[in-house]
Amino acid sequence: MDNFMQLLNELEQVVSGAKKSVFSSNDAIVNRAQMLEIIDRMREAYPDVMRQAQFIVEDCDNQKQRALEYGNRIIQEAEARRNKLLDESDILKQATAEAESVRKEAYEMRARVEYDAKCKIDEVLSDSEVTLRDALTLIRNNREELRQTGANAPQQTSESLQYQNNGSDII
Repeated sequence: MDNFMQLLNELEQVVSGAKKSVFSSNDAIVNRAQMLEIIDRMREAYPDVMRQAQFIVEDCDNQKQRALEYGNRIIQEAEARRNKLLDESDILKQATAEAESVRKEAYEMRARVEYDAKCKIDEVLSDSEVTLRDALTLIRNNREELRQTGANAPQQTSESLQYQNNGSDII
């Protein structure tokens, strides 16, 4: 079995000793069969370590590619989850804002209802006050009328005087 470096040197000698092409200064005419034989011997002499190294490099490249794909998939999933959480956060913010708006509206409605109720109560109390004042005036007038008609009465008993005194205490 030939040494790989020896075969490279032999290949170099063949190419160096080749005749120059007629139409080009860079091209050379080589024996095709001789070149293919050297290449076959080089393949056979290719060190196992180099094959293993090549396999390891390819395996590393494959693993790196899988890791990149996995990393990209994880990033995409994380971004999707982040977007979902942001959407949920926006929904939560909207719900909170709407709840605050409803709460504020409820407080305003309660304040209006309380104000309207106080106004209605004040109106009812005012009407009641007028009614009671009118009733009190009527009662006083009727009592005054009763007193005046009682003075014209022929005789007052002690009982009627007591009734008259009790009535004046009320006013």
